[in-house]
Amino acid sequence: MRRISGFLLVMLSGSLPAPAFTAEPRPNIILIYSDDHGFADLGAQGVDSDIRTPHLDALARDGVRFLRGYVSAPQCVPSRAGVITGRYQQRFGVEDNSQGPLPLAELTLAERLKPAGYVSCQIGKWHLEPPPRKGAGKASKAESEGAGRAFLPLGQGFEEYCTGPMNTLVASHDPGGNRLANAPQTLTDSRFRCVWQADAAVNFIDRHAKDPFFLYLAFFAPHVPLESPEPWFSRTDPTLPKERRQALAMIASMDDGIGRIRAKLGERGIDKNTLLFFIGDNGAPTK
Repeated sequence: MRRISGFLLVMLSGSLPAPAFTAEPRPNIILIYSDDHGFADLGAQGVDSDIRTPHLDALARDGVRFLRGYVSAPQCVPSRAGVITGRYQQRFGVEDNSQGPLPLAELTLAERLKPAGYVSCQIGKWHLEPPPRKGAGKASKAESEGAGRAFLPLGQGFEEYCTGPMNTLVASHDPGGNRLANAPQTLTDSRFRCVWQADAAVNFIDRHAKDPFFLYLAFFAPHVPLESPEPWFSRTDPTLPKERRQALAMIASMDDGIGRIRAKLGERGIDKNTLLFFIGDNGAPTK
């Protein structure tokens, strides 16, 4: 069981200018979801001095902090089902991690934005496909994975996707932004998960800077398995327990990726026309 965290939610629209309404306001939308991220493990919260999250702290200063914003479930699958549909997940029977997939009849944000001319992309952890069947043999597992692709982002309104929590991903484009023939293709990327996920996000923004876009970036951090990504691990306090240092390094890698995203928005001149949300999916594991 996980604890629902009253986590920081940040919204950025440049330096928050006065609202300007047009006939067709179409700001870019970036939704960043972290995974098993504890309330205290963010510098802007002012709780733990071990935390180094300068880019997220800057986002908190530049934007709006939702101090009483809560996700709708204490587990990964229902939380993600709720946020991507904008509906309470119990309305369509996805109430815990065993109750996927997200029904195809449910409209996602990507499907709702498509008629308004948005191009949508999902990167990182999806976790809304059918759960794996225990005890299935290799042939059954392969059949299950093939059938499950209908429930991946490509079946839920996302034109582009680089989907996968770790180093195996199902993609329409590689993390460098190159379109893949005969997509979806299964790729491997040996780099630390947050690095390729940030690369894919930056390259999507670069390619679609002139389009209204929706980017759903689901970093798989600081969720286990814990790793020691460099150069971030070497920058942590060596007197801390190894597991704590690993978690801090993973969070720092994610934070640097978010810094790269903000830098790219500024470089392309679209930072003042982009809404950026950062949300923790369900808080940290209590154990």
